[in-house]
Amino acid sequence: MSTSLLKIANPQAVKGDPAGGALVKALGVSVVAAGLGVTVPCVSNWVRRGVPRAHRFLVAQIAERRGFAVPDGFLPTLAGDNACA
Repeated sequence: MSTSLLKIANPQAVKGDPAGGALVKALGVSVVAAGLGVTVPCVSNWVRRGVPRAHRFLVAQIAERRGFAVPDGFLPTLAGDNACA
C-alpha cells in the first residue's frame, strides 16, 4: 500500500495525537485498557498513533473519574454545535 493511500485510510496513524497520547500515558495504559475492555498493546499503540474517535468519550470518562483534565480538542465536536447559541 502506498503512503498516500495509508494517509487516506487512517489519518490518525500519520498525524498522531500528542494530547491523547499524553492523557493515556498519564492515566496508565493498563488502566485505560481495563476500563475499555481492550488489550494493553492496543492502547499502547494509541500513545503513538492517537486515540481512535470511537474511544475518546470513554477515555474522557475514565480521565474525569480519576481527576484528570481532558485536553482541549480531544473530544470531537458535533456539526452545527453552535446552532442554538
